[in-house]
Amino acid sequence: MKRFCAIITAALLVVFPLSLWSQNANTGAEIFKTRCAACHGAKGEGTLAGKIPAIKGTAMTVNKLVAFIIKGEGGKTVHATPVVNINDNEAKAAAEYVKSLK
Repeated sequence: MKRFCAIITAALLVVFPLSLWSQNANTGAEIFKTRCAACHGAKGEGTLAGKIPAIKGTAMTVNKLVAFIIKGEGGKTVHATPVVNINDNEAKAAAEYVKSLK
């Protein structure tokens, strides 16, 4: 019985913090909504008036989008420098969400 309790306790110590982390983790949709949608549109449609490109249906791969978000790209107006306060996992989640836009 002691062994069973020890196993259950150890399992809870592993699972409980992971479940809290996953509840706090932002999804790609949430990250896009808070960080990208103001310029690129709620559905990634961009704006003609603001000359903001549509990003739904982009030919860029997830990895290219992540690099673009994390590193920026010289010659661009807004994204010449990296997006601030975003980590690799958040950038990947946002990029995967962008690729899901139809």
